[in-house]
Amino acid sequence: LPIHSSSITITYNMIVHPSLLETFTDSATVGMFGMALFVVYYSCNRAVFHPIMSPSQNKRDLHGDTIHKNSGNSKLFGLHSAPLLPLLASISLLLLYYLNQYFEFVVSVVLAFTCAICFFATLFPHVRRIEKTLLRLPSGPTSFFSPVITFFCSSFVTSKWLLTSSWVYVDLLALALVVFIVSVIRLPSGKSGSILLVLFLLYDVFWVLLYPLVFHSNVMDNVADERIYNPVSSLAKIFSITLPLPLVSPPIRFEIPSFEVADATAVLGLGDVVIPAMFGAYCLAFDSVASSHTHIHVTSSSTSTPSQTTHSPSSTALSTVTTAAPSNASFITIVLLQPFRRLTLLARSIVHSVKSSYFGRSLFGYSMSLWVAIFACKFFGTTQPALLFAVPGTLIPPLLLAHTRGHFSVFWGGSLFHSLPH
Repeated sequence: LPIHSSSITITYNMIVHPSLLETFTDSATVGMFGMALFVVYYSCNRAVFHPIMSPSQNKRDLHGDTIHKNSGNSKLFGLHSAPLLPLLASISLLLLYYLNQYFEFVVSVVLAFTCAICFFATLFPHVRRIEKTLLRLPSGPTSFFSPVITFFCSSFVTSKWLLTSSWVYVDLLALALVVFIVSVIRLPSGKSGSILLVLFLLYDVFWVLLYPLVFHSNVMDNVADERIYNPVSSLAKIFSITLPLPLVSPPIRFEIPSFEVADATAVLGLGDVVIPAMFGAYCLAFDSVASSHTHIHVTSSSTSTPSQTTHSPSSTALSTVTTAAPSNASFITIVLLQPFRRLTLLARSIVHSVKSSYFGRSLFGYSMSLWVAIFACKFFGTTQPALLFAVPGTLIPPLLLAHTRGHFSVFWGGSLFHSLPH
C-alpha cells in the first residue's frame, strides 16, 4: 500500500526566507491546500455514491441500497484489521529504504501498472457519462468507445509520468490511488475508524519525529524524496536504444511547486489524504443513511432533519435566483448580482453542511488542521507529521456532533448499517 508516505513539508532554497504571511499566501501552499480538500471530497463521494468495486446485486439502486450495503457490510476492513495497515505501512517503508536497490525495477513496473489501472477505474465513469450525454444513449451497457478512450487517457498519463516525471502527472496518479484505496477499504463503524486514525497518528509521529531522534536518519523523508528507476530505460536497452529518461517521482505524495519563489515546493504525503478520507467516507455514508432513516433523529428534537433543512432553502433560493429576475433588468444586475447571489447560496449551503452534517464537520476540521500543520512547518522549519494535526481535526468534530444529537452509540458502533436488510 502506498500510504507509508505521511508527512507535510514546504521547502525553499537557501536564499529565500519568506515570512509567515508569504508562506500562507504562496501559490504552492494554497494549491496544496485546495488539492488536499478536493481529493478528500471527491474520493469520499466516489466511494459512497459511485464505488469502484461494488457487488452486482447492489447496482440496482445507486443512491439507496448501494450506499447501505457497501458501507455497513464491507468485508475488506474490520476492527481487528486496524493494526494491520500501520504495520504493513511500516514494513513497506523499511523495505523501500533498505532494499530498494535490489528490487527497484520490480517496484517501478508494479507501481506503473497499478497507477494505470487505478486511473482507468477513476476516469471511466466520467467518460461513460459524457458519451451517454453527447450521443444520447439510453441507460444500460455502454459501447466500446468508453473503455477505449479511457484506456488511451490512462496510457497517456502513465506514459507522460514515466517520460517527464512532471508533478502534474504525479498528482493525477496519486489522486487515482486515493480514490481506489478509499473505495476499496471501507470502515464499518466509527470505532474502527477512530482506532485506525489514532494508530496512524502514532505511526506518523514515530517515523517523522521519534525515529530520527534515535537513529539520526529520517526514513520517511528519504523514501518520500527518493526517485525510483525508470522502467522505460530498461525496455529501451533491450532494443539497443539509449534514452535520456529521468528518474521518476513515485506517486506517493502530492507536490505543488510555487510560481512566486524558485525551487519552492509544498509536499503532502499520500497517507495524509487517504486516512482522513477513509473516515470522511464513513461520515458521508452515515449522513446519507441517516437522512432516509428519520427514527434516529428522535433523540435530538432541537436539530432539524437534514431532509427538511438541506433541500428546501437551497431549492427556494435557487428558484428565486433563476425566476425572480425582472424582464427589464439591467446588464449590471444580470452580470453582477446573479453571480453574487449564487455565491451567497453556495456559501450558505457550505455553512449549513458544516453545521448539520458529519461529513461537513469532518472536512472542515481537516481543512483547519492543514493550516495548523503548515504553520508548524514554518515555525519549526522542518517536516511535520501532518496526521498529528489531521487526525484530531478529522475525528473530534463529527464525534462531538454525534454526542450533541444523541447519536454517539449509533455512530460509534455502526449499528445503523448493520441493522439494514441484506
